[in-house]
Amino acid sequence: MEDVFASLKEMKWEPIPPEDLVYKADTWFTKLPRSKWKTKRYWWNNGIDETLQEECPYGYIKGRLLENRKTFKAKINSGCGQKSHSFIVKYADGRTEVVKGLKPWCKKNNYTYSSILYLRRGQQPYHKDIVAVEKLSIPS
Repeated sequence: MEDVFASLKEMKWEPIPPEDLVYKADTWFTKLPRSKWKTKRYWWNNGIDETLQEECPYGYIKGRLLENRKTFKAKINSGCGQKSHSFIVKYADGRTEVVKGLKPWCKKNNYTYSSILYLRRGQQPYHKDIVAVEKLSIPS
């Protein structure tokens, strides 16, 4: 077997003629579906409007508008999005609290989100002063 590899290494290999190539070097990706193209798109803004494109339009600079970044972060961190669920949090002293959006509530009240999830699944008996977390079946 080693003799075969040695003989292959000693052979002179000629480059593939251009007419035998299946795709041209610069347009091979156009034969693929659009979803498979490797394109990088960036946010560009001109101070008033923003756009998502591969190349910078004339008069634009790279990045998003500050107002849009703030509103986007506010929507994410509010916990009041479409997928936010309500939970009943039970404390050791007997109090109960209804919470919408568990992750932002944990951040605001200095609880560890992962520990609250373990508590909800029954993998942990308590977390600080919380003894139980239950999901409300009725959306609020």
